[in-house]
Amino acid sequence: MRFRLLLVLALVTVACHQDPLDSPLNQLMQAEDRRGFSETDISTLRDGSMAGEVFMRRAATRALGRLERAELLPDILPLLEDVDPSVRATAATAVAQALSQSPGIAGFEALRISMTTDPATSVAGAAAVSIGRLGYADAGAVQGAEAALRAIAQQELARFGNSDVARQEETPRIERLLGVVRGLETLFRLHNDQTPRPATLDLLADLAALGRDDDDAGSARVRFLAVSAIADAGAELPDELLFALQRDPHVGVRRRAAGVIGSTRDYGSLLVARALQDSEARVRYALLEALSRRAPERGACSRLLAGLRDEATGVRLLTIDALARCDGASVTLDRIASNIEGAGEADWHEPAHALLALAATDAATARSHAEAAIHHPVWQMRMYAARAATASGWIELLRPLAADRHANVAAAAIAGLSAGTGSAGDDLYLAALASDDGQLLMAAAAALANGAQSVEHLLAALDRVSAHERETLRDPRRALLEAIGSLGSTNNAEAVGVYLRDFDPVIATTAADILERWTGERQQPRPQLLPPSPFPSAEELEEIDAIHAVVRMRSGGEIVMLLHPLEAPSNAARFVRLARQGYLDGLTFHRVVANFVIQGGSPGANEYAGDGPFTRDEITSRSHLRGTVGISTRGRDTGDAQIFVNLVDNVRLDFNYTIIGEVIEGMDVVDGILEGALIDTVLLEPAH
Repeated sequence: MRFRLLLVLALVTVACHQDPLDSPLNQLMQAEDRRGFSETDISTLRDGSMAGEVFMRRAATRALGRLERAELLPDILPLLEDVDPSVRATAATAVAQALSQSPGIAGFEALRISMTTDPATSVAGAAAVSIGRLGYADAGAVQGAEAALRAIAQQELARFGNSDVARQEETPRIERLLGVVRGLETLFRLHNDQTPRPATLDLLADLAALGRDDDDAGSARVRFLAVSAIADAGAELPDELLFALQRDPHVGVRRRAAGVIGSTRDYGSLLVARALQDSEARVRYALLEALSRRAPERGACSRLLAGLRDEATGVRLLTIDALARCDGASVTLDRIASNIEGAGEADWHEPAHALLALAATDAATARSHAEAAIHHPVWQMRMYAARAATASGWIELLRPLAADRHANVAAAAIAGLSAGTGSAGDDLYLAALASDDGQLLMAAAAALANGAQSVEHLLAALDRVSAHERETLRDPRRALLEAIGSLGSTNNAEAVGVYLRDFDPVIATTAADILERWTGERQQPRPQLLPPSPFPSAEELEEIDAIHAVVRMRSGGEIVMLLHPLEAPSNAARFVRLARQGYLDGLTFHRVVANFVIQGGSPGANEYAGDGPFTRDEITSRSHLRGTVGISTRGRDTGDAQIFVNLVDNVRLDFNYTIIGEVIEGMDVVDGILEGALIDTVLLEPAH
């Protein structure tokens, strides 16, 4: 197996009977896992970057970058000259990752030299991507990066004009060019207030035509990124280019072009009509989504109505949502919402969306449907009823929903009730404080923050949930603490002072800020960290490398995932552990955003419930392409085992979210998943 071969290289100096947990590789990974909190950990990573084994140097280099500390740049830059190209490529990525929290162009010149002179295409490409990621502080610096990337792209594109070179070096040329155009796309997306030079736009237009006669994945990605770069820069794509892009053999390119068309072209244009007729739902969705974001124009609703007849459920749901902005759509929405009472777990989505859209356009008509929805057996229908009641100010409907047996329904209703009545619902908010659901606690804390007699109740709730010592309860605990800070006084200083020594540094810092506000004296947080989670052994990671995870859906179909334990050891190992424990069985994909991601694995079917403790981010240069499986977070190093699957190429997620694997079979099942779809079980099977 690929992991075993690399492992042998990393452990060649280890005695045959040495405990794998004491191996140099495992020591290095554990030092990274602790986020390099001690100088000993940093020394371990530095030593690893100078090890004799290539894999050790690469792992240490990646770890130095993952710590995201600008002061470690002097340790990373020399690795751009390592004898092994894989280490140099990793170093190029690590430069930008180390500087990701720091403004300025430190490292730019070293990356430019690597991009222009390194003979290895992987190194040059990685350096180009990192150049696009640096935190340029002014227009001149952005233009310098643009010029450097443009020069290399022009050079590489010219080589494609030489047929002999193209035949002999097509794959490495594509790899280098892909890195450069990825760098340009990132640069313009992060600095979209800067106007690219005409020469750069001309170059990107040429790249958008590269290899259009075939469906090669590499050249298709170049075209996709080139179109994205032009759009990110706010530049105009001419009709001639857009017509050509609509004939592209790759659906991702057509989808990106459709988004541009929907954002910039008249509703009655031929470009719009052709995009609506595309054979792929992703393309049609992209067009209608872009159209729906615009101010309604003449002919808009007639175009949108076509989406109600679409075979793809996601397109129909988008259309229903968009009709909330259309005059005269009430009859259509009323007809769809009338199916609420007969809807079940598999078909509640369209009437629920119609109810919410109708509440925004014709509240009187929507009211009767909402009254039916608040007693519906499907909790998601009741949650949408709470949202509709919030939009329309139906306080008498929100009160029973605020006491709903499902926490997500109650949270949605409390948010609406507190906005409409203030403290009039305090009895319901106080009752909600007895819950352990993070999202409901946050809603109750926000509602009570405007009251006057709830500090003791908030403190009691905070003490109760804190006793669980779960890092994944950070958000509700912080919401409770901040509400206490708003309502309390120095009389509560002793109770809040306890949290200066909390196990979560964020909570300890929040407590210190509150005490300073109350007393005028600075308090020093002294967090007492929980013991670290056991790091997976080399044997565990090797075992994970030899299996596939098969997600079997309750409604039928299987999703087969290849995991990447070497790139994301902590997160991949936790996913496998939870699958073995049956933790994921019966959980939902609670968040489904067509043409973006599906997200699931939350015991509460919401963003704020997950397995604890947090795992750190394990960022690599791997891109969030369609089918990759990532870990959802709420800020750096807050992974709680919720996963997401990218439905399209989501390059804006690159370098920010851990990728633990990729779907290798069953993307058709992924595409068919709707909000609330249930996971039956996750099986772990030997790789084929």
